[in-house]
Amino acid sequence: MYVAVYFPTDCGPLPPPANGGVHLPNGTTLGSVANYFCNDGYSLSGPMSRVCAETSVWSGFVPFCINSKL
Repeated sequence: MYVAVYFPTDCGPLPPPANGGVHLPNGTTLGSVANYFCNDGYSLSGPMSRVCAETSVWSGFVPFCINSKL
């Protein structure tokens, strides 16, 4: 007899962009969405959000924050 054991997919923590941050309101498991933001005076370049996929990898790439005062 076999017993199925379910281990939820977990993509792990994400690094914040320099001069910004990442908000993970629902954690790091399958289907979770990570939302990026930049500090005042900086603009986000890249994806605003990423999704935890079945492969335990976050979609897309880490965005970066550009100094918008230059």
